[in-house]
Amino acid sequence: MKKYIFWAIVIAIASGLVITSTAISVPIIKTTPENCEINAQYLSAKSKLLPKKTCGIDTQPLSFDGTQVTAGIFDEYHGSVAGAPGGEYYALVEYTEDESIWHPMLFVSYDGVVWESQVEFLYDNSEYTDFDQNTYGTYSTFGAPPTSDGIIPVIQGEIGTGSVWDFSQYNLFGFEYNRIACYTFEGPEGDPGNWNWGSLTFTGYNGYQTNDIEGCPFVFYQTNDEGNGVIGWLTGSNVEGCEHTGSAMDLVTNMHYAVYDRNTGETYELLVRKDDFASWYYNSQGGYWAHRLKFSKHITDTVDLMYPCCAAYDDHVVIGCQKEDDIVVYYSANGMTSYSETLVEEAASYPEVAIAAGGTTIITYIKDNVLYYRTSDNYGVSWSDAEVVSDSQINLNYRAVNLDEYKGNIIGVWEDTRGGNVDIYYDLIFQAQ
Repeated sequence: MKKYIFWAIVIAIASGLVITSTAISVPIIKTTPENCEINAQYLSAKSKLLPKKTCGIDTQPLSFDGTQVTAGIFDEYHGSVAGAPGGEYYALVEYTEDESIWHPMLFVSYDGVVWESQVEFLYDNSEYTDFDQNTYGTYSTFGAPPTSDGIIPVIQGEIGTGSVWDFSQYNLFGFEYNRIACYTFEGPEGDPGNWNWGSLTFTGYNGYQTNDIEGCPFVFYQTNDEGNGVIGWLTGSNVEGCEHTGSAMDLVTNMHYAVYDRNTGETYELLVRKDDFASWYYNSQGGYWAHRLKFSKHITDTVDLMYPCCAAYDDHVVIGCQKEDDIVVYYSANGMTSYSETLVEEAASYPEVAIAAGGTTIITYIKDNVLYYRTSDNYGVSWSDAEVVSDSQINLNYRAVNLDEYKGNIIGVWEDTRGGNVDIYYDLIFQAQ
């Protein structure tokens, strides 16, 4: 089959971005004492399409026994997966042909067994892919490449292309650890919203105007069918130093939860941001539509809380993280107004969490190079015994595992070393009853 390659070129010209000089902030939203010194600010820009070029390189479908997505003599990393409304599956993988430069590569499968490479995006050494879906399609993202680190890409799997927004000329850059959370919701003023894929969560540097925030916690979303999008961030005390991310969209309440681990200088804590994606409001100063910040809060401990993940359903929120050397979750039944902690596993790493049909919550983690999962029937209050997903062959790596809720079940991909190098494998991890 032909492999299509997108040239990852963004030309920063004046007409390519639509930002008014007053489009810098919205009113401070104070809802609880925990965020009374934190402000939400936003900036609007317009997207550019990713140009496509056919390179005439033939590739063979990747067809193997089992559920192997990638193969070869080189290592692939940070795969992500989503099931599509049409029944097929898409995966995005950090792929290389020389073990020097990695590019995001899009794969498709129509049965979950045979995977075919589709599109290679020429963003050198972009990292941390993520995938999700809504009624209209599957959508993926990845971190900005080192040579163009002020861009935000969103790709639709079904068409193998997408949009990119460039904020580098506004001194916003270094975007990494992208997560995407999709939902189906109308746009402003009666727009049907078939362009509205959801929200991104990531971290980076914010030097816009008077800001000087290393490790700034960002969110981003599209606001109309013309490609306009809004990047938002938190400013004020105790927001800098954010690194890794978690993200979830509650598909019942349409609340979005963004979670960041944050280096305080002494320990890592969690910073949680909740936004109301169930409604739009018009920022008359900036001339754009946005969603309102509900609140933000810190989850602290005397030891490090790192590598967050998040899932949400009907005001139940489950945030997993690595607490020192253990896996814990913080669970809430009231949209994170309050929360409690429970231990999932000792001496384990890198959790990922998802919620299946019927409210069953699934958490995966790596322990002794084995990928395990546990389930919870009460949204994180208690957990089942551990079950093995893949035996003694998991690459111990942050975001080596990626989960997706699809048709009520939980599917996933992971970095696997059984072939002597790192390949991406896929499986149905949990099937709802």
